[in-house]
Amino acid sequence: MNQFFKILVVITFIVWSIPTQAKTPQLTHNNISQEIINKHKGQKNLQKSLEKLLTTNPEIQSLLYKIEAAKNKTSQAGWLDDPKVGVETMNIPTGNPSLSRTPMSGVQISVKQKVPFPSKLVTKKKIEKAKLNQTQKAYLEKINQLVAKFKQSYFEYAYIQEAISIHNKNKKRLKSLKSTLQAKYTTDEIPLQDLLKIKVAIGQIDNSLIALKQLAKTHQARLNTLLVQDVNSKINISTGSKLSSYPKNLNALIEKAKIQRPWIQKLNFEITEKEKQKSLAKQSLLPDFDFMGSYRFRENITGDPVNGENFISGGVSINLPFVWSLPKHTKKISETKNLLRSKKKEKQAVLQEVTYQVTQYFQELKQLRNQVSIMNSQIIPSSLSAFSSSKSSYEAGVVDFLDVISSQNSLFTHELSLVRYKYDYEKKRALLEMAVGEFF
Repeated sequence: MNQFFKILVVITFIVWSIPTQAKTPQLTHNNISQEIINKHKGQKNLQKSLEKLLTTNPEIQSLLYKIEAAKNKTSQAGWLDDPKVGVETMNIPTGNPSLSRTPMSGVQISVKQKVPFPSKLVTKKKIEKAKLNQTQKAYLEKINQLVAKFKQSYFEYAYIQEAISIHNKNKKRLKSLKSTLQAKYTTDEIPLQDLLKIKVAIGQIDNSLIALKQLAKTHQARLNTLLVQDVNSKINISTGSKLSSYPKNLNALIEKAKIQRPWIQKLNFEITEKEKQKSLAKQSLLPDFDFMGSYRFRENITGDPVNGENFISGGVSINLPFVWSLPKHTKKISETKNLLRSKKKEKQAVLQEVTYQVTQYFQELKQLRNQVSIMNSQIIPSSLSAFSSSKSSYEAGVVDFLDVISSQNSLFTHELSLVRYKYDYEKKRALLEMAVGEFF
């Protein structure tokens, strides 16, 4: 009997000595935000907007609370079920109920504790730790996507602002030309048709400006919504002619994305969870323990061989899962195996998608950079020269006014195209950052 109690004590000590909280990687939102902000040095307005975005956005705040909840749940996984305490009156005669009529009667206090097989607790904690890691990676992926989403609207808004500036610049050119034509018309040097053409061109620019200003308000409202502030708040935009740099090695970017993209990292922890669930399903064939101990208070009754001494009792019972419910457990094991296979296939599909994303954005980025270079070095200077030449030739009476309008429209179109390429480049760069999971 002494050996039996020693075994019970040892098993209980082993179970209770299992750590109740798995170590988990710590995420500091402020550090992550600061790291992202530091990556955008030289773009002060964008830096300020990103700082506010990462501080106030409710989607990020929601995930931070989920991380804290997951940490709480992870710590719970290592605890045993609550013990049960019972109080019983034992062996009371029915004819004349009394505790003092027989040595068998007494009041018994019992304690019962259910203890799973020790490896089950360890596996359950590992499952919860994997879930916590998934939540943390979901948070990082949300930041990844949210910053890219914000930059799409930010750079589109910047494009619209520059497009408005270009429209106004070209309107100023046309007005200058109109003044010249007005003077010539009053002296009958040009027909009315030429003056009307310039007025139509100015009217078209005014019409485009109305549409651009309305579009600017829409994107301003979108940015303010993401920043959780009044939709009419002013948004300061960083503009410049110099394009941001990006890594030029496509294969290195693809390999980096496969390792550090939070989306893929989250899937890795989902696979880990499924592996541990499969392990737990197999462990369901191992027995759990029900420990019991009791203390009975007794009266000293005549004829009692132990003179009313109190009794102690103890015991342990186990379930036998392989007797009646073996088919249920084998089906559970099969279920977890299939879920694990499914998750691994899902990861393969995501790896292919991420590879495609990185390749697509990289090639588009390369193309846009070349287009900006050609525009700056060849097309814009040539268009500007052509406009100046046609204007001088018209004033000298060498060419028709239609040539002036044509060269002006060509210069106007190419200036807009340059700005369009420039901000499309920045937008694609933001998408490439998202696809790789790194801010350049």
